[in-house]
Amino acid sequence: HSYLWIVSNLVPKMNDTKHWLVTPGKGGEDWENQKENGFVGIGFIRVDLSRFFKQDGTYINDNSKREFRDALRARENVSETKAPNHMSQIQWFMRIKKGEKIVAYFNSTIRGIGEIIGDYELRENEAYRHTKKVKWYDLTERKVPASVLKLQPAAMTVQEFPKHWK
Repeated sequence: HSYLWIVSNLVPKMNDTKHWLVTPGKGGEDWENQKENGFVGIGFIRVDLSRFFKQDGTYINDNSKREFRDALRARENVSETKAPNHMSQIQWFMRIKKGEKIVAYFNSTIRGIGEIIGDYELRENEAYRHTKKVKWYDLTERKVPASVLKLQPAAMTVQEFPKHWK
């Protein structure tokens, strides 16, 4: 286990449940809103994701993946090269289940840790409208050491918690 998790007493909490690393808005710009209102949210596309995905993150039917890809490209003007990356991150977000943990992270700092307590919900009034309710239970900020950060591939909005961070 890395120094970060040992000194912060998170090791026992990290071993039993799947954890996801999420950036709350571009550059963390929506962190205060998401923290105060008890949710985690992403953007990428303006359409309701429940048109394409079941609550478990799988596509509704055989046509859903194609329809989703087409909507992402057409409505959101996402290039061919970025569409697969956006599709993957949205699908990862949709796969996050109740009881799993969210680690809010940006600017090389962990901002908060919470547990997912709700299914997908479209909040049209939010900038990052694709949401899941979260009970934020640890708001201790922790700087991630440079030695650990350098092992991290390019930051994404949603990803499984990096194994080398545990």
